[in-house]
Amino acid sequence: MARKFELIDVDSSSILKAMARRDDPGSTMPKEVKDALAGAERRVRNKKFITTVSLPRVTILDNQESGFFSDSAASVYVVSLALDLTGQGAALEASSEIFERVARTASMPLIVSATPLFNNVYDNTSLPLLGKGITLYGPKDPKGLLELHVAIMEDDGGYRDLGKIVEEAAKKLDLPAIVEGAINVASLSNPAIFIARNTFKLLFHTVVTLLENNHDDIIQDFHFSSLVHQQYLQGVHPFDYRGARGFIEIDVQEK
Repeated sequence: MARKFELIDVDSSSILKAMARRDDPGSTMPKEVKDALAGAERRVRNKKFITTVSLPRVTILDNQESGFFSDSAASVYVVSLALDLTGQGAALEASSEIFERVARTASMPLIVSATPLFNNVYDNTSLPLLGKGITLYGPKDPKGLLELHVAIMEDDGGYRDLGKIVEEAAKKLDLPAIVEGAINVASLSNPAIFIARNTFKLLFHTVVTLLENNHDDIIQDFHFSSLVHQQYLQGVHPFDYRGARGFIEIDVQEK
């Protein structure tokens, strides 16, 4: 029997307003910094950048399946959620299989990537990724903002409910309406952008919490946030945490 899960009951509007007040640097940002940011935005506003984010290599350092004498094997999967200012979602990698029994609408502004299950994964074992590895985002133009959350999970039943968990969590937070508000602003320093970013963070943590409620262990999670005037942080970004080691590669091409 499939496990049931419940969404976290949150007053999203009050939480997001509080988070926006806390994280919006507009109230404390010096005028010269604001002017520099506005100038950078003007210089790149008419440029288009095609961005692809991939995860070429992951080594599992601790699969959280600890035994008394030695660690046992685990089933591992990688899921990522990305958000940009296009307002258009997409299902990448194996995500179409995850959502095949879920009435996922094309209007959901989430780019979802999820691998199939990797079985018999021990500690200090690299996932068998081919070529450039896992595509987490793109190739597409983020339109100014790219937010990316990645979770490496040990599966104990949550994987089969992943599509339903993601969709229901997104509906709970009314993500499409919030992203639409962010798309309509002229400046990336506008509070609407920070509300969208904080909503996305809340969504990701809700999804991970629900997976943990299904007894999946979180091996590692990490977050990338980038803006157009940063060239979306093009390049290679190594990570080395307790649970996993590897690198993310961001390829940006000006169109």
